[in-house]
Amino acid sequence: MIHFLGRYIYFGSLLVWMSMHAAGYIVFPSQRRSMLAASLGATPQAVYAFLLVPFNWNPKYIIRAPIGIEDFIFCFLAGGLAWIASAWMVRKRILFNIRPALMIKRFLLCSIFGIVASGALYLVGVRGYAIPLAIMFTWGAALLFFHKRFLPLAVTGSATFALIYILMFKTIELLWPGLPSLWNLKNLWELQFWHIPLEEIAWAFLYGPAWAITTAWILDARFIKGHIEKKNSNPLTGDKIFDIK
Repeated sequence: MIHFLGRYIYFGSLLVWMSMHAAGYIVFPSQRRSMLAASLGATPQAVYAFLLVPFNWNPKYIIRAPIGIEDFIFCFLAGGLAWIASAWMVRKRILFNIRPALMIKRFLLCSIFGIVASGALYLVGVRGYAIPLAIMFTWGAALLFFHKRFLPLAVTGSATFALIYILMFKTIELLWPGLPSLWNLKNLWELQFWHIPLEEIAWAFLYGPAWAITTAWILDARFIKGHIEKKNSNPLTGDKIFDIK
């Protein structure tokens, strides 16, 4: 088993991500359903892996393919962690106005934006991390411009998720010292912090808030003053909401 994980570092690193994801799920029970929604919504983002592999980094997949099963697992875990890293401070003030038709419409809208934007950037010669970084910044800024109520999620998410990411990176590196060798530094900015490529930190700094506020937008989240106790309907609309304690 040790030899297997040493050979497939990417897959082994997901065990650390799973542990952190499980911790968030256990520690914040009121956010379990929203955390699961964020995880499921983020899973399809694995299709963008080809933008980074092998240009920016070259992991060894268990099953050789343009997109590995590891990419789907990673996106699932990262999506849930991005939500809990952003929402933990305001979790007792969030209401979700769950409307399936609106959820599907907004999810498709952000998916189409990602596909069109990444395709356009690729066609004009942009490569690697520059594509997701540009998309996350543009999309996140646009959502905040029209939905300023999500600013607390963005501020908390950028700092917390980046910190979690750095700590997990160093933990994974401690367990698998060969982790840094997976990156093609010649195709990166060649700048590092604590042996972590700066693009990785920039990705975490933007992904945490960008996906959290996207999830909040898809779930039509609202913030109220005070703490929310268990409720059966949203006082703003009368629609069913998640139970928030």
